This record gives sequence, structure tokens and C-alpha cells, in this order.
Amino acid sequence: YDLITIGDYDWIVVYLGYGREVSDEAIAFANDALQRYSQRNAIVATHAYLNNGGTIDEAARGQRIYDNIVVPNERLAVPSFIE
Repeated sequence: YDLITIGDYDWIVVYLGYGREVSDEAIAFANDALQRYSQRNAIVATHAYLNNGGTIDEAARGQRIYDNIVVPNERLAVPSFIE
């Protein structure tokens, strides 16, 4: 992860590796970092979080990321691109 400041806003950017982002270890890593820096706005960078319709990809890793990382953490954005 990276810690950055843009203007008056502090951010944490957590990166999830492609194909590994839904492992228990990756989820624990992301949640630990997000909780440690919970006072910061957060971005979780990952692949295939959304499907072609722009909704959470329930058939792939998107739903697990949503349920286990997004829901328990506030102030979070998840950028994604469609494969």
C-alpha cells in the first residue's frame, strides 16, 4: 500500500494482486492496512471488481471483495477495469 496526500486530503491506496485478491491472506492484509489508517480516505485498486454492466461482478472476485473489504471499511473507493 501507499500513503499519499493530495492537497488537504490524506489517502491510503491498497493494491490487490491479480488472481490473489480474494485469498484470505489478501483480505486480511487489506483490512489491516485500512484499519491502521482508518482516518484516511481509501482506494483499493483491483481487477474485475465490476462487470460489463457496471455492477459488482458476483460471478468472480467482485462480490468477495465487496463483502469482505468494502462493507467493513468506510471512506473507500474501488477503481476497476473490465476484463
